[in-house]
Amino acid sequence: QVQSPEYFAELFARTGAPFNLEAFRLTKEEFMLAALNSRAIRERITVLDLAAHAGVLDLAANDALQLLSC
Repeated sequence: QVQSPEYFAELFARTGAPFNLEAFRLTKEEFMLAALNSRAIRERITVLDLAAHAGVLDLAANDALQLLSC
């Protein structure tokens, strides 16, 4: 079973580790650029490629951005 993004945010929270854009030293624009283009790093197919081909990568990236912007 694939865990939700909220599950991982909760893991970070339980350890006391920050889980937001500021902690990762990213702007919203930098995050979106990385989220939408990082699939080009690997030559083999990844879950990001599958999401892009299914037409849900933009939505997933925006959902992640909302989670990291809290």
